[in-house]
Amino acid sequence: MGSATGPPGRVALVVRDDTPVAGGNWQSAARLAAALGRRGVDVRVARVADHPTADVVHAFHAWATAEPLLAQGADPARLVVTWTGTDLATLGGEAGLARTATLSRVAHHTVLTAAARDQLAAAAPEWPVSHIPPGVDTETFRPRPSAGAPGPLHLLLVGAGRPVKRPLWAVELVQGLWGAGIPARLTVTGPPRDPELWAALAARARAHPWLSLVEQVDPAAMPTWYHRADVVLNVSEAEGLSNALLEAMASGVPPVVVDIPGNQALVASGSTGLVFHTPEEFVAGIGELVRDPARRERLGAAARAYVLAHHSVEREADAFWAVYQRVAS
Repeated sequence: MGSATGPPGRVALVVRDDTPVAGGNWQSAARLAAALGRRGVDVRVARVADHPTADVVHAFHAWATAEPLLAQGADPARLVVTWTGTDLATLGGEAGLARTATLSRVAHHTVLTAAARDQLAAAAPEWPVSHIPPGVDTETFRPRPSAGAPGPLHLLLVGAGRPVKRPLWAVELVQGLWGAGIPARLTVTGPPRDPELWAALAARARAHPWLSLVEQVDPAAMPTWYHRADVVLNVSEAEGLSNALLEAMASGVPPVVVDIPGNQALVASGSTGLVFHTPEEFVAGIGELVRDPARRERLGAAARAYVLAHHSVEREADAFWAVYQRVAS
């Protein structure tokens, strides 16, 4: 790992104001800050309300972070924007295209997947856009040392305290497993960023003993949670590239995910996990994993191998540092 050379002097990695420390964008920023900090870069993670100033300001979210930063007077010539799945989901149509005008003077844009790069390039072909895959700490997130305890299949849904993560649908899907004679447990973790949604989940948990809710999980404890799971679940309405999926895959836990662009970019169905379109496909896929634990182990091993090959923290830091140098020069 080399040291950083040349500009910029200071870098601010900025997340939206309602992002908790355990949230995906905060964790992405913290991971990048740690990698750059090891190279001697003066870097900090902040929220929009902190009014951050730096030689380069990197906004993790186009609409909810970059737009308010510009409204505060941030210099667009020193601004880097990472587009999330929810940003891109609202890009289409006249209203979405009109909003891009507010970001037209931003120095550089980054996306998490090749498909997202193509989508943004189609909407704003003159913009400088880089595809930078997120990294994952494969030393922290490693396979569990031994097989899990016998019992019903344990599915884990991480960071599902917002409607876009569709945790209520996850409950319905697992209820469908029980209806098909497949016992399973579902753990949903927060933080609960939508109190009404979390109250609805709590009501389901009172009715279904197989459903557990965990409001807060210390990010340092996440390896243990992955080790307890047999499958990690993603049923989001929109997703950039899920940190939880990357961490679970690095931990050797096979992902079972709904077919949306961000998940398509990460999970090859039947190779590194399972991708489903309908509740019937979900039940059938989980049923196969229950009947064939060895296949579940193979999928988990292939998922980790994929992450090792394609999602290096150091390559992520190299790519962003190159962008920051261009912006600050």
